Amino acid sequence: MLSQQLLLTIFLPLVGAIGLWIAAPAGRYVARAAALLVTLATLFCAGQLVVGYVTSGGQSEFAVTDAAWLAQDGGIDIRFSVGLDGLGVWLFGLSGLLFVTSVLVSWEAIEDRAPLFYAMLLLLEFGCLGVFAARDIILFYVFFEFTLIPLFFLVGIWGHEERRYAAVKF
Repeated sequence: MLSQQLLLTIFLPLVGAIGLWIAAPAGRYVARAAALLVTLATLFCAGQLVVGYVTSGGQSEFAVTDAAWLAQDGGIDIRFSVGLDGLGVWLFGLSGLLFVTSVLVSWEAIEDRAPLFYAMLLLLEFGCLGVFAARDIILFYVFFEFTLIPLFFLVGIWGHEERRYAAVKF
């Protein structure tokens, strides 16, 4: 049950970003409301996981999902393994809170291409949550590198004066 909730929490922003991409013609107000709804739902799920971790007595492995991803007989065993541990659970929960505040802070500031902005923000949340829940180094690397894609666009499109220079250097 908890492992399914962890997967739901990680993939909910990805589904929300795809939904924003589909609903982009509806405009900025719908995009803002949808992004806030998705981030609040993600925060709620992440909060439940944090509370579950604390009430379980701080187990070393909590809400673990482990499945073969790229496995070969020759010794390569790359797994889709996510779970929460002592430090990761707090960073996971704080990430959920951070993205709710990010949507609220950008509420009136983002007028140009708002659906794209909020979709990129949700993709970034997906990557961040995956980074803090990854238990396999290759999966961690995939999630970490994935966060660079929406960050590139967020900095390059909605940054300040030297945004393009900063995005290229980033």
